Amino acid sequence: MNLVVIFAALVLGPWFGVYGLAWGAVAGAAAFALVQVPDLRWAGFKYRPHLDLRHPEVRRVGAMMLPVVLASGIGQVFTMIDWRLASGLAEGSIAALNYASKLMQLPQGLFVTAVTTAVFPTLSHLAAADRRPEMAETLRRAMKVVLLLAVPGAAGLMVLREPIVALLFQRGAFDARATAMTSAALLFFAVGLAGFCLNLPLTRGFFALQDTRTPLYVSLGTVPVKLFLSLALVRPLHHAGLALATSLTALANLVVLSWLLRRLPGLYERSFFTFCAGVAAASGVMGLVVALLDASLAARLGAGAGALALRVALDVSIGVLVFAAAGTLLRLDEMRYLWELARGLWKLRPGVSRSG
Repeated sequence: MNLVVIFAALVLGPWFGVYGLAWGAVAGAAAFALVQVPDLRWAGFKYRPHLDLRHPEVRRVGAMMLPVVLASGIGQVFTMIDWRLASGLAEGSIAALNYASKLMQLPQGLFVTAVTTAVFPTLSHLAAADRRPEMAETLRRAMKVVLLLAVPGAAGLMVLREPIVALLFQRGAFDARATAMTSAALLFFAVGLAGFCLNLPLTRGFFALQDTRTPLYVSLGTVPVKLFLSLALVRPLHHAGLALATSLTALANLVVLSWLLRRLPGLYERSFFTFCAGVAAASGVMGLVVALLDASLAARLGAGAGALALRVALDVSIGVLVFAAAGTLLRLDEMRYLWELARGLWKLRPGVSRSG
């Protein structure tokens, strides 16, 4: 989908302007659906278009789907609040929020969505069989994996926010001032990254229990929270205050969902909070090492584009190694899962025998 959208931006955009981008978005959505057809056919799935609105299952699914659709629009309400308040701030505030939000969503889109999508069928199966202790264990493991990705990711974005933004965006009209503004927003967006990421598996836990209304009610309840925090923080922190308000709202949403999902016995055992403390400690060590390394590299490598790319690549690589080492020393139990996942991906690379 992204490749098609990018192609439309590069090829159709110069010819048709914004209409080329719109057609690219439509074509990308079509590609997103059609790319699944070969595997579906291989799995024996056959489909004939037929819609019976009177069928009880169609009506049941429709009733459950409506709250999901409504809840998915709450994020747009947050965006409109930010745009309305940021429009009265310094020029470039809205753009800075948009760029920073995209960067903050990158680890969520790349990794967390994959983990959540993979675990959802298991959660649904266990919920249907009324095996709630096992469902709680599965969801807890998924949350641990998410934390292993989100917390160090947030620490990395906080420490490397300026070189990352400069590497990705600083060219043309995007000058040093725009980099500073976007970096400030990214810092406060990263505060809530764990909340943004954990809300996904928790929401899927409710969906597996065929409860789609509770996440909607919680999301609706966060709208006045977001508005209040935005009004309170926009004056002292400007556009960065709007980013912080969004992060604090996501963390509040996380707390409420967690409390309401206590119907799953044993979801939050003592070991889970010990694990959280270990992840925070490992991420703190990683952040400190990367901050010192980045300062040294910035002084030695200079400010060219190639030097900046090398600097960020070294920072990220060393950061991953430091976090992996710290997590192993702290015996974070889900580290083994990530090692096995990385090992499996290594075996699947071209030229490597799967039996090896």
